[in-house]
Amino acid sequence: MFKNVKCINTIKGKLLTWDILEGHYPMDISIYGTYQGKGWTLLAKQCMTGQFLDTERTLGLEVIYKLVGIDIIGNRTEITNIGTATYDSKAGLLAKELHRRETTLFKAHPYGKADVLILMRKQSGTPCSICSATIDCPTEGNNTFCPECYGIGFSGGYYIYPKKEPMLMVDAHDDKLQPPPEVMRNGASQAFRTAFTGMIREKDLLCIGMDLYTVVASQCVSSVADIPVAYTLQTFKILPEDIRYKTLLENIRNVR
Repeated sequence: MFKNVKCINTIKGKLLTWDILEGHYPMDISIYGTYQGKGWTLLAKQCMTGQFLDTERTLGLEVIYKLVGIDIIGNRTEITNIGTATYDSKAGLLAKELHRRETTLFKAHPYGKADVLILMRKQSGTPCSICSATIDCPTEGNNTFCPECYGIGFSGGYYIYPKKEPMLMVDAHDDKLQPPPEVMRNGASQAFRTAFTGMIREKDLLCIGMDLYTVVASQCVSSVADIPVAYTLQTFKILPEDIRYKTLLENIRNVR
């Protein structure tokens, strides 16, 4: 069920990330943690976005995690011994200082920062009643015109991150991140610089006012001791005739 499972350190805790193998429909994903082998503690359940940020454990603690998924027909998949290397407090303090400078840069930039609403594509939950009934649409389907999941495979398609994130809109060629050729030909690309602690992935959406952008590439541009501090996101602007534009803007109106 799971692939690309990993755990990385961040300035706010330990971040677990994973992807779902095509054709699998996990109904529920739970995270357990243990410290010094003292038994498993349930940390979170119904993790929909393929990531979990553990803010309760300090950066220096050696914590082991367990990832448990239950699919649509009740099959259980379990991955244990998920962990990450520890490091000294100096690296953590330096990463926090770099993060502070990044957010200060956003405020000091002549064009100012943008308050961005993040829509993360779901990787678990209730399967789309339209797409899950066809063999042509696995977990990450290609039916972007689906009015229920927008090609994501799960009902609703996206999880709306509850807090707006400050980001800097930059030139598409800044930080040496080049957009894919098809995006360059279209000419509707936009880059963002962010110090978001979680993981923003390909196919996630960014909303600013009445504009929607889909993420097509991500690159870490600042880090300390493998602790990511800042990313550049390359995005493609969604046109008003796209079904995601028409429906999702209505759904997030209450979050603004």
